[in-house]
Amino acid sequence: MHSPRASPDGQFIVALGTPTDHNLWLYERKTGRWSEPLDGKVIPGSPQWSNNGKYVYLGVMTPGKPGISVFRVAVKTRTLEHVARIDVPKGMIGLWGPWLGLAPDDSPLLLRDQSLQEIYAIVVDLP
Repeated sequence: MHSPRASPDGQFIVALGTPTDHNLWLYERKTGRWSEPLDGKVIPGSPQWSNNGKYVYLGVMTPGKPGISVFRVAVKTRTLEHVARIDVPKGMIGLWGPWLGLAPDDSPLLLRDQSLQEIYAIVVDLP
């Protein structure tokens, strides 16, 4: 598993399965068990906990479509909800794929990579 994230209250850990399957896994500290809250549905993306710990958010790139879809999974009911579709121009997502963060009000934050379009130089004279 990879990309583990602890819930704000520390009671759960969410992680993605192997790099080839990307299944979402949820570990409950109270029971000591891992479960698949989405029953095998593959939603690749970097999981992020909501600030209240009730949801796990995922940013997903759809093959053939520019942009990122944002989904959230309710931890209690294990339901998947589409939150937003954000169109990002091709080439602006970056080498590492979609990154999703959350603002204090749980609105999605995305990273726009412009590092390939602009070149900067820094000259430093050290003593």
